[in-house]
Amino acid sequence: MEIVVRVFIVDGVVITAEFYPVRKGAQGLIRDSIGTVECRYSKTGARAFSLQSDDAELKLRNDEERRFLFSRGFRWGPETPVNR
Repeated sequence: MEIVVRVFIVDGVVITAEFYPVRKGAQGLIRDSIGTVECRYSKTGARAFSLQSDDAELKLRNDEERRFLFSRGFRWGPETPVNR
């Protein structure tokens, strides 16, 4: 089944995400959600965060080495060439 997150609700340290089925063909804009996930987030370090749900935890941290291209202006999307 293909799903899409349509709504994020942030209330303090709680993030709620609502999931909806992917629209295919001629369907109306009003759809019923097929589920929600509620996570709590907290800052765990200078550049680290943690997302926790009832049965899982996701730890996020900034890796300066992997930001090498972005710190030098690299972008995935096309841009107008310089000096052309």
